[in-house]
Amino acid sequence: AIVRLFEMGMEPFALGNALVGVIHQRLLRRLCPHCRAPYEYHPQVINNLKASGVIKKKIPPLYKGNGCNRCHGQGYIGRVSAVEVLLINDKMGIAISDQQSPEQILAHATNESFTSLPAYMNFLLQTGNTVPGEVLGALPRKSG
Repeated sequence: AIVRLFEMGMEPFALGNALVGVIHQRLLRRLCPHCRAPYEYHPQVINNLKASGVIKKKIPPLYKGNGCNRCHGQGYIGRVSAVEVLLINDKMGIAISDQQSPEQILAHATNESFTSLPAYMNFLLQTGNTVPGEVLGALPRKSG
């Protein structure tokens, strides 16, 4: 987002001083809370979640929707937002003003100022808000 704002003509000094944060959002189907149940997924699904960075070491409890009258047999009700949040701290503001690379800017992020999309998706899985298929389908594809 920061690079895009530079491309749109924003002055680095103004952007570094004015930007408060950046949010990246994906929408996922929300599991029906009335019929969701623990489910053991195929090992390949777990491996894909690990490869994408959603699961680190410990596998969280995973769920699936069985379908009920409230969700019309679908297992899903509505949507849930999966977000990546970057709050701009003083060091990042200076890096933005100096037009440093996105990697250099992100290097100034702390645990308090950055929540990655995979980390938030792990939270959504742990809380039974969505399923691995939704998570894997919404993650950006890695080229190469």
